[in-house]
Amino acid sequence: MIAPPKYLYHIICLHGYEELLFFDGLNGGDLGIELIQDYELIKKEVKKGTRHARAELRRVDALAMHNNGYEFRYLGNGIWETDSVPRSFINRTEIVYGLRDLKKTNIEGELKDE
Repeated sequence: MIAPPKYLYHIICLHGYEELLFFDGLNGGDLGIELIQDYELIKKEVKKGTRHARAELRRVDALAMHNNGYEFRYLGNGIWETDSVPRSFINRTEIVYGLRDLKKTNIEGELKDE
């Protein structure tokens, strides 16, 4: 199994508050969950996702998941995939309304430290 970096990020576009209420982890079904480790790609996805909604960035403790037996696949270009992410491995959530909000987070610094 390939070990992922310590943290990876998942981005979800939110159109309504109700989507936050029923969150119980991430499950990709047959498709898998894409997780991002590249800040420039995160910026691109936030810009695309906040045109009509707000974006929620979820920091996933990917290395801890890997150490607990979860399998990750590296797809290239800073994108990883896994089948599901239990809620207990999502250790921070940021709601952003655009690139200005993204700059206020420490995500870029966290990714540079790895």
